Formats: sequence, C-alpha cells, structure tokens
Amino acid sequence: MKRLSASKLFWGVIFILSAVLIVLDAVGAEMGFLNGIPVFRSIIVLLLVSVAVEQLIKRDFGGVFFPLAAAFMIYEAQIAKWLSLESSNIISNWLVLVVALLLTVGCYLLFGKKRSFSFEYNSDNKKHKIAGSSVKNIDCTCFNHMTVENELGSCEIHFSNVESYTGNGVLTVNNELGSMQIYVPREWTVTEHISNSLGSVRTVGDSDGTGKTLIINGENELGSIVIEYV
Repeated sequence: MKRLSASKLFWGVIFILSAVLIVLDAVGAEMGFLNGIPVFRSIIVLLLVSVAVEQLIKRDFGGVFFPLAAAFMIYEAQIAKWLSLESSNIISNWLVLVVALLLTVGCYLLFGKKRSFSFEYNSDNKKHKIAGSSVKNIDCTCFNHMTVENELGSCEIHFSNVESYTGNGVLTVNNELGSMQIYVPREWTVTEHISNSLGSVRTVGDSDGTGKTLIINGENELGSIVIEYV
C-alpha cells in the first residue's frame, strides 16, 4: 500500500472539513461556532490558518505571519465582538501588514529559510533527497537507476559523460511543493511516466530520436517539473 505523506494527510483533512462546512451551511444546519459569519469567509480563514500551521511544522517561522495577518483582518469584527470591544476596528489593516512584514523579516534574519541538503543511499541504487536550491549531476558511466527527491526546493538535474551511457536508465523523481528542471541530451529519447497531482509536468524542446532511451518515473505533487532537451 502506498504510504500517505503527512502533507497529503494534513491537506486532505482540511479540504474535507471545508466541504463539510459548505454542506452544513447549504442545508441550514446550526453552526453556533460561526455565529453568523459567512461560511466561505470561515473556509478562507481555515485555509490561511492551515498554511500557517504547515509552515510552523516545517520550521519556516517567517512564513507564519502573513497568513495569520490575513486571517485576523477577515475575522477582525468577530474578534472584537468576542473581546466585547466597542469598535469593530481593532487595528488598522496597514499596521497589521507592517507588523507581519517586520516579524517575517526578523524571523528570516534570525532563523533563515529552510536550506538543508542531504543524501540518502541504499545498497542497490543511489537515492538523493534535496531541500533548498541545488544542482545534481548524474555520471552516465555508472548510471542505471537513481532516485531524486525534491521537497520545497529548486532542483536542477544534469547528465555528464553521456558518451558512456548504455541506455534504458531509470530516473525516479519525487517532487513535492518544489520545482525540478531535468536537462536531457537532445539525442536521447525520454519515456516519461510521472504521476501528476495538482502540479505541472511539461517538456521543452524536441528529441533528435537518434540516441538511447531515458526512462523517467515518479510523482509530482503541487510542484513543477520541466524536462528540457539541450
């Protein structure tokens, strides 16, 4: 059975919960916790808070504040009512955005963005897991099968010593919430079997069709994969 990633599980629950809210609102069910707030506004706030929570889990502390600021501006009148304030305008929206900007910049200066780079190997083939911005070079003198995983990063894949390539090599890519650029020699022919979920997979340029075959398998989730002939 295919393993369900934490990201898919988290967002699956959020979208299902959003659908439930829409159905309950449509049938006129009593939702006291909304207290008269339009259901679509509540769904937007739910998604914004979920984005903030996901960034917090990934330790991208600077990515938390703008989603929370937007959620606060949408729910400001309701928050004022909960706090029994006379005015529904607690603070200027411009001040909210300025505070979010300062907090974001401050956190990135203190903690930085996620920029890790790590490798994982097994006994049969090489497996590379990448986060951040990176360039991966595949040596064709010993290339039969390789797996490259890219999560929330920008990844470029190049091939070297192409004259030694024996053909029918398998490149398995797993791209999640990132961008991946695969540069393939123009004389090769690519056979692509990438499962795409809410992302983009496209080919740039054309193959001469005179060379050996490269097989690209894998998954693309909420990301972008470009296969470019060079």
